[in-house]
This record gives sequence, structure tokens and C-alpha cells, in this order.
Amino acid sequence: MAAVATPRPALLALLALALGACGEGAIVSRDADAPTEDAAARDGSVGEIDAPAQLDDRPTLDVAPTTDTAPSTDATPTTDVGVVAPPTDLGIIAPPTDVGTTTPPPRDAGTPPPDPCPVAPTPVAERLMIGLADSNQNMFDNPGFDRFFVSAGGVQHRRLAHYYAHWNVALLAPTDPDRVKLQTWLDRAACHGVEPMVAFTPNGPLPVPAQYDNAFARFRATWPQVQAFTAWNEPNGPDSWPDSARTAADIYLRALTRCRPGSGCVVAAGDMAATVPGRTRDFAMDVGPDRPCGRAACSWLDRYKFSIDEDGATYGFPHHRPAYWAVHNWADAFHYERNGNHCNDNPATCVTAAFSASLQGSWARTEIWMTEVGGVLEGAGDQLLRQQCTARFFYRLFTDGDPRVRRWYYYSFAGVGATGDSGACPFAPLSSGRCFADSGASTRPVFDALRNRSGANLPGCP
Repeated sequence: MAAVATPRPALLALLALALGACGEGAIVSRDADAPTEDAAARDGSVGEIDAPAQLDDRPTLDVAPTTDTAPSTDATPTTDVGVVAPPTDLGIIAPPTDVGTTTPPPRDAGTPPPDPCPVAPTPVAERLMIGLADSNQNMFDNPGFDRFFVSAGGVQHRRLAHYYAHWNVALLAPTDPDRVKLQTWLDRAACHGVEPMVAFTPNGPLPVPAQYDNAFARFRATWPQVQAFTAWNEPNGPDSWPDSARTAADIYLRALTRCRPGSGCVVAAGDMAATVPGRTRDFAMDVGPDRPCGRAACSWLDRYKFSIDEDGATYGFPHHRPAYWAVHNWADAFHYERNGNHCNDNPATCVTAAFSASLQGSWARTEIWMTEVGGVLEGAGDQLLRQQCTARFFYRLFTDGDPRVRRWYYYSFAGVGATGDSGACPFAPLSSGRCFADSGASTRPVFDALRNRSGANLPGCP
């Protein structure tokens, strides 16, 4: 046997320093260059993602060049507006053939594996698909969750759920609570055969479009199983950018470059808020559906459409017309519950009607998602009856009205507390407006009305 040389003291010291750099406290990130400093990550200044290659090799589009150097105040309609056309059957993302697969999706680092997943039956095709808007991962543990997607007669509904994620969640360290919460929610959604949809929300200072693009690219690389998005949650709200319509349009177009046609990934435009009846002005048409107005005095939706039309060419989408739109039409819930307004096609008093009217002409070939609305619990009287009445009203409105309305994400499953966090209350399927003391497996009348797709008006309803 060969003799083993004894290390010199100097070498031992160097070895100790090297081992100390990889101590037990070291975090192994999913990405080799992923940041571990939250402060840097939250402003989107680290982990740059290269611009998508398809921006340089995008296909040639038959759009006449223009010599104008300044945008007009009214976008000119064009016949070449189908840059991203929805499928001919308006079925958006086709349900996967392996619904309920037990193969887990790609997972982020630092979270435990989910429990064994049950197999979800294949859903039926429906004119209106009803999902849930709720970021509380514990809703998947509630006995009512799986039951919501099966009617009393055994009809299997498509399983959809909506998560609200901070815009820079993919730039955070894998052990950051925001990132762990999202990963847990996605794991449990996959276990229940749920198709996730994600909308992005503020987290500290609002990002500039380049920061957003970097964060969205990282999100797509980290969680490729998420295939449906809205670029920004309620961009017309009070906490948005100063020039919110144009910046929100830029954010949407940047997200669209990361979800190219044919990739299976889709981004819905808009996702605007109409939280009070007065916000119907945001959805007005000041000129006409084919001539959106870019002036400051014009409605928010007109200015947003104008910016999409004018700025789309920068991203390879000249005179772009979105294939998917989203909206939160809460004002219609308030109008119905307070005034008995049944939204009879009057754009002046009905957000749903105003939104549909604005998406006509060259904007008509699209699909509409109602990404956040439910029955509001307020005032005196039988609130649970009123909540059910409102849900039935929306079901009638969405199924008897504009056939382009294909998705409705009911807000919410678990109840909303005073802080707005759905985890602040005991589970109360289904709940909106404020929390009730339901818990465990108990459900409200609105729960069965929705799972059974019931729209008939009831005695005592407005």
C-alpha cells in the first residue's frame, strides 16, 4: 500500500475556507444565476432574460408601411387585423387529453412534493365555463372544492382557477414566501386537474415595461405549465401607472411576445376594473369600435385600444386585435343588487354591455373572460338569497347575452375578510364581499346554483 502524505497546515487552512463557502446555510437555486437578495429581485434588476428571438425573425405581415412619424389621435381601422385570431370554435385552450394526469408539472426548488393526486374525469364541453378566482391554496383541501366541478347529476365541468401573483415572483429567491405560496398553489391545482390562470399584481414600486418583460420571461421559464394569463390585474385602477392606458397596453404587448401564436400560451388583454357603478365611463366608446380615441379626454378602454393598435408594430403585431379580453364587471353586481338592473343592453348602466359594444367591428373576433366577479354580500335582509340571486343573474347574462363570453371566474371560494385576504376567514364556499361563519364542508345556496348551472330567477330576487 502506498504511503499517504499528511497535508501541510497551509493546505488545511485553504481547504477549511473552501468548505466554509458551501456550508449548510447555502441555498441551491433552480437557476444558476437566480438572485438570492430579495431587495434586488423586487425591483426586477437582476437575472436579465434575453429578448425573445422571435422579435427578430417574426414573419412578414401584409401591412402597408406608413411615413407618419407621430401617432394620430384616432387609430385608423385596417382590414389586416387578425394578427392573433382566436380558434374558429372560440374554444381557447383545448382541454388536455390527459386531464387528471398524476405526472406532476415542473416544480420550483425548496418546496415539498404534493400528496398523491386523484384522477380528474374528462369534462364535458360547455358554452360557459365557470372557474374560481382565489389565491388561497387551502381551498383545494376543502371537501367542497372537487364537488364544485361536478353537477348534482354527475356532469363533469372543466376545472379552472385564477391566481393573483406578484409581478416579480419569479425573480425572488426560491424560499421567499411569495414564491413558495405560488408553487404550493400550482402543485395543488395540478393534483386536482385544475387549469391555472395567472394575473399579475403590484409588489412595491410599479415596474417599467422592460422590468416586467424580464420578470414575465422568467415566470414562463420557471412555470411552463401555466398557459393562461392576464398581463396586469385591474390596470385602470387608482394604483396604476400615471399613463395607465398606454403603459398597460405596452405590458400586454410585451407579454404577448412571450406567448406567441401556436405556443399554447395565451394572454388576455384588459382585465380592467369596474368596481363601482361610476366606472362604466371607463368602457365608453367616444368615436366607434373601429376608431379608438387616443386623446386624454377619451375613455380608458378607448385609449388602451388606441395604444394597442398604434404600438403593436413595435412588437411584431401591426394593428393588433386581441384574441382574448378580460374584465371585472363588479358594477353590474351592484346595479343588480341595489337597483334591480338586469343589464338590458344599455351601455350607460351595464359594464358587460358597454364592453361588448366596444369590441365590435375589427375587434369583434375575440373571446371574453369575466375574470373576477361574484355575488356581493352587503346591507340588510337575506344576504345569502341575494348572493344566489346575483350569481343566477350573471349566469343568465353570460349565457343568454354575448356568445363570446366563454369563461367566468367566480370570486371567491373561501371568503374575503376585512383585509381582502381570502385566508382571513373560515372557509365559506362560495363567498364574496365579506366573510360569513361557514366552515368545514358547509356550503351556501350559491354553491349549488353554480355547480348545477342554474340561472332561473327565484322568488325574492330583484
